[in-house]
Amino acid sequence: MTKESICNECGYENNQDSKYCSSCGTPLESQHNEVQKSNDRQKNEHISLVIIGYILSFVFVPVGLVIGLYLITQKAVKDKKHGWIIFGIAFTIAFLGFFIMLSEINSNISSIHWQLYDIYYRMGQMRLY
Repeated sequence: MTKESICNECGYENNQDSKYCSSCGTPLESQHNEVQKSNDRQKNEHISLVIIGYILSFVFVPVGLVIGLYLITQKAVKDKKHGWIIFGIAFTIAFLGFFIMLSEINSNISSIHWQLYDIYYRMGQMRLY
């Protein structure tokens, strides 16, 4: 069973190995080149998206997460791999930022607690005569 190549000009089904349409003589190689160029453009679009994803995963974490998730859903194995890496970097930075924020809140609460304790203690030391 051979694959067939359909001519863009007349719609005739040619053998996959044919260079010219058997019906109208149109070069079929140019059709294959157009498909190849389209695939190359898609790859280049994803390459720039991968680069942007790596940069934004450090600079603007939410966008890095979204780009990582988008690349994970693509068919190409390289895109999926880069998507998981970008998502992992952005998720790790988001987790560390959240953890640092919680520790800062905790230290501020402790500081406020000791300040309130100090005020309460001083008020107890005051004697009203």
